[in-house]
Amino acid sequence: MELLQEKGVPSGVVHSSEGLYGDLQLRHRGHFVTIEHPEMGRHHYDGYSFNLSRTPGQIRSPAPLMGQHNELVLRDILGLDEEEIGDLAEVGALE
Repeated sequence: MELLQEKGVPSGVVHSSEGLYGDLQLRHRGHFVTIEHPEMGRHHYDGYSFNLSRTPGQIRSPAPLMGQHNELVLRDILGLDEEEIGDLAEVGALE
């Protein structure tokens, strides 16, 4: 990075996840959010890379588990009934 910058090439550090988490500026700005995940326990998530004063973003839940929202999507959004959902499960489409 320094060699490139010395030659006039705009460049910066590319951090690993561990390096980012150790970045004092990101921590100071409250970039990381700690959320309880049902399988991984307490886990650090990247927050938003920007702050909006009137409509601030918020991470409310961890990454979903596989199939966690099947019922919501199939029944409430797609409008399938119990029999149709059962048919999908029977042929292995929900695995």
